[in-house]
Amino acid sequence: MKDAYFEYLCDLALGKDVIYYSKLCEILHNRDFEYILDMDENRAIDGMELRNDYFSSHRIKWQDDLYYNDKPCSILEMMVALCQRCCDSIMDDGSGMDYTGELFRLMIQNLGLSTIPNTNFNLRMINDILDDFLDRKYSPDGKGSLFYIPECTEDLRNIEIWSQAMWYLEAILN
Repeated sequence: MKDAYFEYLCDLALGKDVIYYSKLCEILHNRDFEYILDMDENRAIDGMELRNDYFSSHRIKWQDDLYYNDKPCSILEMMVALCQRCCDSIMDDGSGMDYTGELFRLMIQNLGLSTIPNTNFNLRMINDILDDFLDRKYSPDGKGSLFYIPECTEDLRNIEIWSQAMWYLEAILN
């Protein structure tokens, strides 16, 4: 594992299950989150805020860190920040439960990455999946993206990630 911040992200995303997906997490953390739709810039901003909050709480300037200086938001940061925002905004049931990890696991399952643990690691397959996700080359119903909504009447490839998340959560929670 690269550093304490990376371990923090992995813990939020997968907890103890990170031992099965540490290689995947490294790929997600080393890969920049690039977006096509303008509104998805908000997901990158959330990821950068997650980074800033972590480093600020540890009294470290991430801008002074050689690895993080000028590094754009990673896919891992975007996904974890998105999970947290969904949990804070939508999934807070008053119980104090944090569903970040459960939502993250659903996202990697929807992407098709849950079948690629460390024991079955395939870098080419992971990169192909991530390329299709970033380039929005997934099915109109979201199969192959973060949020698969069977029988969705809208083409999710044209919908910002936040709206996809809201529709997905509505579909699975109702």
